Amino acid sequence: MAKSKRSSRNRPSSKARSSRQPEIADTSIERVTDRAAAIVWGLLLARWMIPTEGTAEGDTLWLTSLTLAAAAGFCWWKSRVSLERLRFERLDITVWFLCGAHILSSLIVILTEGNKRAATNMLWEWLAVAVTFSLIRQTITLQSRTRFLETVLVITTALACYGIWQPTFWYPSNLREYEAIMAEIDSVESSPEMPSQERAKRQMELRAECVSLGIPLSGPAQQLFERRLRDSQEPLGFFALTNTLASFMTVAVVLLAGTLLNVLLPSRTEPPSTERNNRGLVCALGTALLLVAYCLVLTKSRSAWGGTLVGLSTLIGLFFIRSKSGAGLRKLIPIIAVGLVAISLLAGVAIATGALDKEVLTEASMSLTYRLEYWTSTWDVFLDHPLFGTGPGNFRDNYLRHKLPQSSEEISDPHQFILDVAANAGLVGVVGLVALLVIIGWCIWQLCRSDENVPQRNVSDRNDSIFLQPVSIRAAIGAAALLTVAGEWLFSGSLAWSVLSVCLVALAIAGLIGVSLKRSSSSAIGPVELPIPAVAVAASLVAIFVHLSAAGGIAMPAVIGLTLALAAVLSVDSKKESMAGNEEESQTTASGTDASASAQNYQQNQNLPWLMAALFSGLTAVGCTLTAFSPVIQATSLLQLGDYDAINGQPARVVLSSYRDAAKADSLTPEPYIHLSQFYLHQWKQTRDQTYFDQSIQAAEQAQVLSPNSPQIAHELANAWLVRARESSMQNAEAIAEAVVGLQKALEMYPTNPMWTAETSQALALAGKSAEASRLARRALELDEINRGAGHVDRYLPEELLLEMKQLAGK
Repeated sequence: MAKSKRSSRNRPSSKARSSRQPEIADTSIERVTDRAAAIVWGLLLARWMIPTEGTAEGDTLWLTSLTLAAAAGFCWWKSRVSLERLRFERLDITVWFLCGAHILSSLIVILTEGNKRAATNMLWEWLAVAVTFSLIRQTITLQSRTRFLETVLVITTALACYGIWQPTFWYPSNLREYEAIMAEIDSVESSPEMPSQERAKRQMELRAECVSLGIPLSGPAQQLFERRLRDSQEPLGFFALTNTLASFMTVAVVLLAGTLLNVLLPSRTEPPSTERNNRGLVCALGTALLLVAYCLVLTKSRSAWGGTLVGLSTLIGLFFIRSKSGAGLRKLIPIIAVGLVAISLLAGVAIATGALDKEVLTEASMSLTYRLEYWTSTWDVFLDHPLFGTGPGNFRDNYLRHKLPQSSEEISDPHQFILDVAANAGLVGVVGLVALLVIIGWCIWQLCRSDENVPQRNVSDRNDSIFLQPVSIRAAIGAAALLTVAGEWLFSGSLAWSVLSVCLVALAIAGLIGVSLKRSSSSAIGPVELPIPAVAVAASLVAIFVHLSAAGGIAMPAVIGLTLALAAVLSVDSKKESMAGNEEESQTTASGTDASASAQNYQQNQNLPWLMAALFSGLTAVGCTLTAFSPVIQATSLLQLGDYDAINGQPARVVLSSYRDAAKADSLTPEPYIHLSQFYLHQWKQTRDQTYFDQSIQAAEQAQVLSPNSPQIAHELANAWLVRARESSMQNAEAIAEAVVGLQKALEMYPTNPMWTAETSQALALAGKSAEASRLARRALELDEINRGAGHVDRYLPEELLLEMKQLAGK
């Protein structure tokens, strides 16, 4: 029997199906898009809640591997559900070029010589920076940019609260803990009634506790640690350096000030019928601004203060330029006056509470002198490696060769962003950095050319499928908290209560601002957003670059990540300004073209770049895990276990087993061999077994092979021979000769180290080379005099060694 034909009256035509198929932005997909964007932002925010200064050592590799894996999942998901193209424009090319220059420099170190472990770690970190930026670029649109900036503001305000808490409660608590431990150590050592075995056990436990807390137990290092603990009151946030926290406070101050100005000086294009009651919003923004500004004052970061002042000046100038009227300036004058009074009051509170002292201003010239010393030596480092630089993670080893005698620190970065890029990535990196600055400058110029009267598109009439709801802020904060707390728990076994507290504070701030927004815009249709102007984003970028002109951080993932994210927002803002008036027409034309195109071809054309990006991200995630994260985490755990066993008096075979396993787990790092060399040398001192000494030398030589440019490793090898020469019952010509050669090599790599200069003088005296010993003894005395004049306590020669140098010098 013939089958009846199905009626075609209820079936859509092929043309209709073709026109509807690309339009996939239904409600469920939009919700998933919101969550995906929130996770991407959470990956960036998580960087702000872990120490970002330890990237070269591999402290953040777990987040790097996770970021690359998340990027693979994000790109694969995009290829399945989205018809949006993968953005790769001038800004993206520039950022990838800048990051690629650092990656190339790292590869050169890996293929030639240098600290290969540090170079490998930084290679993946810079790749993660580029990938994170690309993810941010895909999620920041005209509709979502405000949600992203709101997330930045609530997190930085919560960080400011944490920073204010630290000098108020955290530092005093740490000082009390330190004093209690030192008092117990003194009590145990001076107790005649305690049995010797029990005393030795307790002393060992206390020393282990001090090591775990990072407390030096003797010498100038302990004096410096104690002085910093008693005198330092600068907030750190979750970072290791207060200047890093100051970078975030600088950006937050400018963004909050710009938003507050935008509320107090509403645009002339705003419809007159809009009902507004801004008092609650002004109070919320003003309170947040005061908290962030006070935390910035507490950091005592003069470069951040200067960057903030320049950023605020730029903000006011851009407001005036865009308003194109003198009336705008007249309205700004009383607001500026109130701001100056508020800043003065904050400074007065800080001075009254002892958090701010006059030395912050009186020692500004000294700080600038230190910076000039760093920059002078860094320039010499650049001249040694002009094209590709020293390689990320290898700056310090090369810097020490050129360090000035009067310079105070063995810095790991030049404290100047252009010199940082030049020293680490050479001229290739500088080209990428200059291109980035040019694009940012061009975007700011586009804002200056545009008029405040440009009509804004109504958010309710959106064509963009990515329109984040207020819940996205909470989702991003929650994702960041989950990532950070989980990472802390997995790798240290403890819960990061401080991270949870900061995230809860951030959620509370977001809720407070949300309530204020709803009350101030009761008649608004759709989600209500903070009026964060584009000029505030531009001014915040100016502020952070001014700050980084005299501070380190451009190579830290948290700082460069924030900077590039702001650049992505600025790019969207400037494009909106340049396309104003033609936007709706261009979108209509584009949508018509898409509708008339073949849905299948369109889908394939858009999916291929996403699939390639997913494949690339997945492969790099595996590569990072296998070559960096896995070996580093295994080696670090084994080294910590070996150190713990050594401090607690475990048998030598147990300690050596942990160190050897660490060396096997990570074949690129010299650290296990340094630990092995030191432990073997200690065993030789205890037993005088020649085998232990030979193994100590072999381990030190292997460490030197893995990091041939490290002065510390060269000195470690020479020091073993010097110990042998000093402690031999009879003169050992071989040990003396090896000590002289090794110490001279180490001193050549670090010629301004007074301790090494004195030790080389001692070795030359043992070798019978009195003239050379006398010359170096005088040099050691000169260096010690320079350090004492500059007040560098941690670099003073011990009194006994000082007397010996005077004898050798004939003084």
